[in-house]
Amino acid sequence: SFSSQVISSPLGQSVAIALNKKQTLLIGNEMPVFSFTTSQGEEMSLANLRGKKDVLLCFWESWCAPCIRSLPILKEIHGQYGNKGLQLVHVSLDNAEKKWKESIERYPMPWLQTLNLPPYINGNKIDSLYDIAFIPQYFLLDKSGRLIYHNFQVDDDEDYKKLKETLKKLSM
Repeated sequence: SFSSQVISSPLGQSVAIALNKKQTLLIGNEMPVFSFTTSQGEEMSLANLRGKKDVLLCFWESWCAPCIRSLPILKEIHGQYGNKGLQLVHVSLDNAEKKWKESIERYPMPWLQTLNLPPYINGNKIDSLYDIAFIPQYFLLDKSGRLIYHNFQVDDDEDYKKLKETLKKLSM
């Protein structure tokens, strides 16, 4: 509904880019893949999990109280589905490696951990790919890489009941 002059302006173009990015991150769409290095030094890629596992991407930071409060729920999910085809990938948005390493020692999490800093992300800022502006955020991708759950798109509660319902429905 905007004029061609507004659409072709720098502001119009930046708005179009932002809207297109939001559209690609909607439930039902194939999500972007990225490569990363784990806290154990292992090289991983979401592309390698496609066709093999469902993936729960968890974006968090060590200082985030709601993120830490959700760890027991994630541990429960990992215990229930970790051996049935679900791979959890925790992506820390901490700005210091030391803080991140201290937090994963303080809160042991038996799933893949990575940090959104250059030594770990192999060139792609993961938070930018997934348009992360606040945390915690959880994205559940099916084996084909399509988004089937995002805690904010489905307006989930603090106990993540909708995530748990979605996981029950998956054929793992």
